Amino acid sequence: MKCQKCGSEIPNGIMTCPNCGAEVRLVPDYESLDDLLEGRYAHEGEEDDEAEETFNLRLTGRQAAMILGLLALVAIFAYFFLDYRNRSDYDYQLKAAETCLDAGNYTDALDHVRLALRARPEDEEARLTEAEILIRQKDYESALPVLKAVISLNPGCLEAYDAMIFIYYNEEDIDAIKRLLDTAEEAVRKEFDDFISDTPEVRPSEGVYYKAVSLSGKAEKDAVIYYSMDGSDPLTGGHVLGEAISLGEGEYEVRFRAVNGNGIPSDLMTRSYTVLGADPRGISISPSSGAYDAGTTVTVTAEGTDVRFAFDSPSGAEAIPVDGVIAMPEGRHTIYVLIFNENEDLTAVTSRTYFVS
Repeated sequence: MKCQKCGSEIPNGIMTCPNCGAEVRLVPDYESLDDLLEGRYAHEGEEDDEAEETFNLRLTGRQAAMILGLLALVAIFAYFFLDYRNRSDYDYQLKAAETCLDAGNYTDALDHVRLALRARPEDEEARLTEAEILIRQKDYESALPVLKAVISLNPGCLEAYDAMIFIYYNEEDIDAIKRLLDTAEEAVRKEFDDFISDTPEVRPSEGVYYKAVSLSGKAEKDAVIYYSMDGSDPLTGGHVLGEAISLGEGEYEVRFRAVNGNGIPSDLMTRSYTVLGADPRGISISPSSGAYDAGTTVTVTAEGTDVRFAFDSPSGAEAIPVDGVIAMPEGRHTIYVLIFNENEDLTAVTSRTYFVS
């Protein structure tokens, strides 16, 4: 037999283990009633503890799920609240628009700035940002009304004028620049004086003269003076005013416009001159003005290599015949004699008026 405690061999007839001294049980599987009851109750207690722990764990899981659900709802609410607040927040939207603009994302920039304008519909900075985005997109047609609205609210807004001038200049609409600045405040005109062309100074003043008049003009730096004598706009039907023009006998309505270095035209200026009984030096016309019979001819003598004549208007002149004799048509007509220099500049003009019947 072996000891149940230490496993040593126990000789027959020995009731204690010679090795460990443990008592030898003849019936080793026997348990007392107390031991059985104690073990059972102990086991049942363990089962109850496990059940309670399981219940507690399940209760904690439900609570955790509820907490997670509430947190999710709070997060969703916070997201939509912040999104709504941001959409309604002027500073946030304008800053986002400027960031997108700098990055070249014009579509998103336009969306943001228009959300900013919902918060502040008449805000100048937001409107100018909107206009800048549209200009970058080359949508000038949409940008112009935005800029005009800014100027209507703030007539002294230099940024708006600058942007409009940029658009008109790129579209080569020079007259639009002139119209824009014609009605601008003095401070604005001063700021953009490079895009304003003053009317030229013309001498002498208009009036009646008894001797030939030397007509000359002076304009601002880099400006060119144009003139016409036939009633047309000097820019479309006129000529560049070079050296002084000597006006002889006749009545003249002379129109002037200057164009500055940026191509901006001045306002139209008109001067009227009446010269009685005097011709520029070097020109002679006979007979004098008056009524004559049919077949009357006019003789012209003039000093110069390019002498021309025209009927009823100084424009459209043609070369004088070699013999200087011109047949007068019937009716009332004015003949103009003009001298041009080598640069095709008019240097002298005089006239006679005849009634031929």
